[in-house]
Amino acid sequence: MKILLLVNGDVSAFYSASLMQHGHQIIAYRDGAFAKEYKECDGCLLVSDDPQMMEIAGHFEDAGKPVWRSLADVPRGKMGHARLLYVLVPLFLMVVGALVIRQPWFREGAKPVAVENKPSATATKPTHLWSKAK
Repeated sequence: MKILLLVNGDVSAFYSASLMQHGHQIIAYRDGAFAKEYKECDGCLLVSDDPQMMEIAGHFEDAGKPVWRSLADVPRGKMGHARLLYVLVPLFLMVVGALVIRQPWFREGAKPVAVENKPSATATKPTHLWSKAK
């Protein structure tokens, strides 16, 4: 989504970076910029009390385009393919790693053999030195 950013110069970098992280294209307000650039925008973020900026935001409202007053009100952009891959590839690797470590398909057929605990032959007869002396 292409958004016109109407903020003061000292905080415009913060708002621009935040909106770009959310997947938006940004056009920052400049004095003397062409109105054509502004008309191409899908919405407007107004975080200023400058009369010129408020007038531009008023034109957006008159045109039926959304005007947001805070960064939290701006809807998130669509997740791009690259960002989706950054999420899905590690998830895939974690699932495959868990399956390889557990190996459930190998353990179904091969079960451990039961072992009988038989006492050894030497353990059945006590050999005490004092018992022979009597």
